[in-house]
Amino acid sequence: MEPLRTTSAVIDALGGTAAMARRFGWKMQRVSNWRKTNFPSDTYPAITGALADLGIQAVSTLWLTIPSAVLDTPTPGMIPVAPGCGRSDNTVGGTAR
Repeated sequence: MEPLRTTSAVIDALGGTAAMARRFGWKMQRVSNWRKTNFPSDTYPAITGALADLGIQAVSTLWLTIPSAVLDTPTPGMIPVAPGCGRSDNTVGGTAR
């Protein structure tokens, strides 16, 4: 499967604006705004973990920056899944979102 190349494709893959907002505890307007811009870097672990649970990847250019602490071995243009990001307990770094 080809990696997702737009923020809208990522949002849709995760069930749409409302579903993504509910899943992570974010406001719908915040998620909706990402359809027109990049994802903030602090969303990287949560979003990539949720995508990994579905067996989906996204290109790294969808994030403003990727925190170096979560990268394992970068693959040019691809997002490696950071250890522990595939959790279904809606936590990021041990902090509930």
